[in-house]
Amino acid sequence: MKYSVILLISILFVGCKSDKKDYIRCDEVRTILSFPEEIELKNPSVVPVDLTGCVDIIQADSLMICKKEDGEYFWEIYSLNTMKSLGEYIRKGHGRNEFEWAPSSENAYYKGDTLYCDILKSSSGKLYACNLTATVQNRKLSLSEKFGCSAYGEMCNVVELGDSSYFCVKCHDMGSFQRSVISANGGERVLERGNLNKMKADELNVLSAFRIVSAAHKKVAEGMLRFPQINLYSLDSDKNMTLSLESELYSMSSVENQSKSSRKKYFGAMQSSVDWFGALYYGIPFKDIYEGSDQGSSILFFGWDGTPVLKAHLPYIATSFFVYDKKLYVFTNCGEKESLMIYDCPSVLSK
Repeated sequence: MKYSVILLISILFVGCKSDKKDYIRCDEVRTILSFPEEIELKNPSVVPVDLTGCVDIIQADSLMICKKEDGEYFWEIYSLNTMKSLGEYIRKGHGRNEFEWAPSSENAYYKGDTLYCDILKSSSGKLYACNLTATVQNRKLSLSEKFGCSAYGEMCNVVELGDSSYFCVKCHDMGSFQRSVISANGGERVLERGNLNKMKADELNVLSAFRIVSAAHKKVAEGMLRFPQINLYSLDSDKNMTLSLESELYSMSSVENQSKSSRKKYFGAMQSSVDWFGALYYGIPFKDIYEGSDQGSSILFFGWDGTPVLKAHLPYIATSFFVYDKKLYVFTNCGEKESLMIYDCPSVLSK
């Protein structure tokens, strides 16, 4: 079912009515209250794979990585073409090529004909390259150290930009996040985009965000966990904007003053292509997500210039998603059991 929607975008140059220092924002703010196309995703096919214990899914070309918290390994890899398991990897432990905690900041890419996935080991502050091609062929984890970033601080995100530099987000100054680009030779360029680096919170999670990085566009999109906004900024120019899904931005104090049980979760997992980026959107209290909610969720798609493209409604709480071979895959672990659904890819995304 499609809805006829009038696209409504306003660009706010004046900002907010109250003290700007109480709002996390980029230099430009765009208010987006509707999308040019809205659809309801219905009648999926359910992948007949037992995903019990899977907490999230990562796509790496034709491979699907299921992240697990229980058991001996953090990863189980599947072929998207056959949906057969290709083995479990990244053993839990303190030994060589073992991880104490689940790896993070995963980023899959090709170098030549070889498929890799970079992963961050938070305990050591090191970025590793997992050779996925060799790993699944030999049924043995192929891992090599790539970049030691612990000297720059406690890293949350590290993504290689393809030119011997890395986009990094680190915990900073007791209550804030600092975004920067670090070159392989050790130089660091702090990215001052609006007041994103300057905002501080008593509880750091208030400023948490999901991020997706486009090395091709040299841009970052970050959907905020506790604010209905996406911050979209360039890595090589001063261009930056906040996309607000409400008529006014939410102030820091209004969120911090809420009880934890009443705080809402807004954005979740993000994905991208050369033409678009997408983000899961909830807009409901955290407790409703964990206790089960029939309000559903949606996936919001934008062009890399910030233009809204598509809003896709889901009748359940989704955990993550990706597009592969003209199909939209949606994973959820917020129901009776973990499930992976497949939908026909909306035409606007497969052009």
